[in-house]
Amino acid sequence: RGNQLAMGTGLVVLETIKEQNLAQNAQERGEFLQAELKKLATEFPCIGNVRGRGLMIGVEIVDERKPADRIGSHPADSQLAAAIQTACFN
Repeated sequence: RGNQLAMGTGLVVLETIKEQNLAQNAQERGEFLQAELKKLATEFPCIGNVRGRGLMIGVEIVDERKPADRIGSHPADSQLAAAIQTACFN
């Protein structure tokens, strides 16, 4: 019985996603956001790689003052990443 309720709920969610064109919206907004983040990366060297699909986006926060590894990647800056995360939630 619980599974039937979950299946019904899931069906309504999928119908809503389709009817409101949420997947396409996420794709378009994600492409825009990634492009803007990549522009910011040219101004702020602490932004490493920007990647993702739709609105599931990853941004590497790196310590550009430390030497890059053999493939050119700087190490992560966990303190700066934590500060950015805290600021975003405030």
